[in-house]
Amino acid sequence: AVGVTAGIGEELIVRGLFQTRFGWLLPNLAFASAHGFQYGWDALLNVFVIGAVLAWVRHRWNTTGSVLVHATYNFVLVIGGIIGLPGF
Repeated sequence: AVGVTAGIGEELIVRGLFQTRFGWLLPNLAFASAHGFQYGWDALLNVFVIGAVLAWVRHRWNTTGSVLVHATYNFVLVIGGIIGLPGF
């Protein structure tokens, strides 16, 4: 539930609100920097790339599409961590 709801909230704010007003780069930098304390500075490039993909999904389809992709991504990460898959 945490992974799915985080994806919903982040996408509504970052892609739905900020991306429509400021383009994709500035909101994506904010998105990546907001994850700095959660993942550490070494993972920020990965978060930035994932955010860029989500920005493209939002641009190509809509905010609902980016919410679904983000929530699914978070869900897979959480389940992978729970069952102990390597790399999760």
